[in-house]
Amino acid sequence: MRRGLATLLVFAVVAIGYTVARQQIDGTATTTTIPTSENCIADQLTSTWVDGTGAAGTLHAWVEITNTSSTACSIPSHPILASFTSSGGLLPADFTDQSADGQLVDVNDNPIPIGGAATVRLEPGRTAAIALSFVNDASCSTVSLFRLSWEGGSTTLAPHYLVSQCNGPSGLISKVYLAS
Repeated sequence: MRRGLATLLVFAVVAIGYTVARQQIDGTATTTTIPTSENCIADQLTSTWVDGTGAAGTLHAWVEITNTSSTACSIPSHPILASFTSSGGLLPADFTDQSADGQLVDVNDNPIPIGGAATVRLEPGRTAAIALSFVNDASCSTVSLFRLSWEGGSTTLAPHYLVSQCNGPSGLISKVYLAS
């Protein structure tokens, strides 16, 4: 009797295991898709210059980029920076990426980390920002136009007081981060 019960128990366990495994193999596969978004284009964005603080010839500012469209889009975390004179001449944009976590801060004085994703996804109505720290040298040509560009898109704005980095140390630029 015991031998028959043990055999029946082993058979039941094998049958249940086979049934569960078969359902997982033959079951309907589900796929989770993470929504993707194309790179932001100029028509989807507005840009704002945010004045910061200054001390000992160094100024701090932020560029805020808002998605004003009804579609999500992405901005690379390190777009190309260019600055221009009022006559359209290209000025040297001697900015380097911040090299240490917290070297630059956001508008709320929170440290900006250097790591993270290669792109920043901007949902409709969301704002991303970039922090800048640079030498303010009045003998340099004044920047009249500031452009951040990436594959497929760009954003342009007129800074309030940025001057070209014609001498002294280069400025720092943070990665693009979601503003709170």
